[in-house]
Amino acid sequence: MPDNRPTLSERITRTIDAVVDAVAPNLALKRQTARQLRSLNEQRGRIVSRLMERHFDGADNDSRLRGDRWLASRLSIDSALDADLADLRENADELYRTFGYITGAIDHRTDNVIGTGLNPKAWIQPYRDLISAEQAKVWNEELNELYRRWAPHAGGRRRSFSRLQRLAHRTWRKGGDSFIVLSDVGRANSPIPLQLNVVGPKRVETPYDQAASPRIRLGVQKTEDGREIEGYWIRETDPHDTVDNTPKHRFYPADRVCHLLEELWPDQSRGLPWCFSIIPEAKDFLDYRETVIINAQIGACQTAFINTSNPELYGQNGLNSAGQVELEPGRFTVLGHGDTVTPFNPSQPQTTYGMFSEWSLLGMSAGINYPFGWMVKDRRRATFSAGRLEEIDGSVPLRSDFETVRNNFIAPVWERLVAEAVILGESTIPPDLFHAMPWLFTRFKLLAQGRPWIDPTKEVTAAILAKEHNLDTLEGIHSKLGKDTEEVLDTRAAERGMEYARDIVPPIYTGTVPKSGEDDQDGDEDDPDPVTDPADEEAFVR
Repeated sequence: MPDNRPTLSERITRTIDAVVDAVAPNLALKRQTARQLRSLNEQRGRIVSRLMERHFDGADNDSRLRGDRWLASRLSIDSALDADLADLRENADELYRTFGYITGAIDHRTDNVIGTGLNPKAWIQPYRDLISAEQAKVWNEELNELYRRWAPHAGGRRRSFSRLQRLAHRTWRKGGDSFIVLSDVGRANSPIPLQLNVVGPKRVETPYDQAASPRIRLGVQKTEDGREIEGYWIRETDPHDTVDNTPKHRFYPADRVCHLLEELWPDQSRGLPWCFSIIPEAKDFLDYRETVIINAQIGACQTAFINTSNPELYGQNGLNSAGQVELEPGRFTVLGHGDTVTPFNPSQPQTTYGMFSEWSLLGMSAGINYPFGWMVKDRRRATFSAGRLEEIDGSVPLRSDFETVRNNFIAPVWERLVAEAVILGESTIPPDLFHAMPWLFTRFKLLAQGRPWIDPTKEVTAAILAKEHNLDTLEGIHSKLGKDTEEVLDTRAAERGMEYARDIVPPIYTGTVPKSGEDDQDGDEDDPDPVTDPADEEAFVR
């Protein structure tokens, strides 16, 4: 039974209250009110402390066996990120630098989403009586040529558009989000002043003099109703730079910043590192591996306890001041008659290391929703069917990343490129028509990173059968290979024309089309000669 008896201090307080109440009732009332307010503040402090428990376990640097491990936070997502996001980013960055599996997984994801770079292609289509097919073709060629001139210097003299894409995606997955600032910088080597700059997530923060503003959270400024983003506050220097870390901030409107993130909760302003949920498991894995290595090093040493009652052996056998015998490989020292040596061998957990590693990595790959084979790069036991299933499972997150990069990065950059081309006269698109209906001129094609065939014999046959039975299209087959159907057909038509011009019979027609100047194989001289004019090749293919 709990002891509800008042303590000595409580009894003294009540006695004083009774005396004061008898002498000065108003003063007694003030004392009681102040005591009640103090009690309420103490209760409020305990509640806030409970709410402020770590929202993300990966942001904790204390012992993993703390008693309050399962006390969950009740904060909103932005309040939780206010408390934990900086620590999460630091821990995730440390894993990227020191844990090879996380490094490889992030780089592998970037390789499969961005590859050598995503190149948009203008796709202006005929529209009523405003845009003819011939005019659309001319404008597409103008914009594509402008892009080819601009892309190699999109981020300055030595940073191409493809390199910026890889940097932005890797920064996003490593730190939780990535910001690309669109600026106008006049340069002699660029046809338009558009320049891109990738900004790390820790540079986007709320300025100190704006900390009390309810509209700015984690460097993101929203409208009064909180529904739209007005812009971002970006620190001019890295806060951890050892040379210049002056806290100067600049506000960039939302239309000048591309923000890459993946929202996991509603009303989430900033992104989380990809590996945020497996940071504790990754640290345990590294600790266990270090323990195994240290134990293996100790096990390779020769350790023994020597029991002797002869003090002269200290001088005879070269014991040092710590009482240790200086032993060398291949040499043995006889201590004396009747002396004993007790070897010491520490326990070695190497026998369980392989099992522990495999199951730990399986759990971590499931935690970040990435195929195990992709994460560990171990395909020794993989079959074709297992590899295909793994590819199907892993391709969904890749497509999701591709759509995010396309909509939040490539599309705003392309729209800005087309607008500057019209303003600066790099394209013959009428400015008044562009400003009236810009969506007609900013459409583009963008193919995802293609995947080559693993077993061409099976996969090519399956692709042909799928097309013939209307289960897939030629464009769908080409898109899986990262190719544009129109470009493939145009190139093949040109190649076929060159083959005929040189009297090279394509393999598909061998034995049915004779070479120029020779009689037909069936002796019928009325059969037409093969097409030799490249201009007629297009009609022949059709």
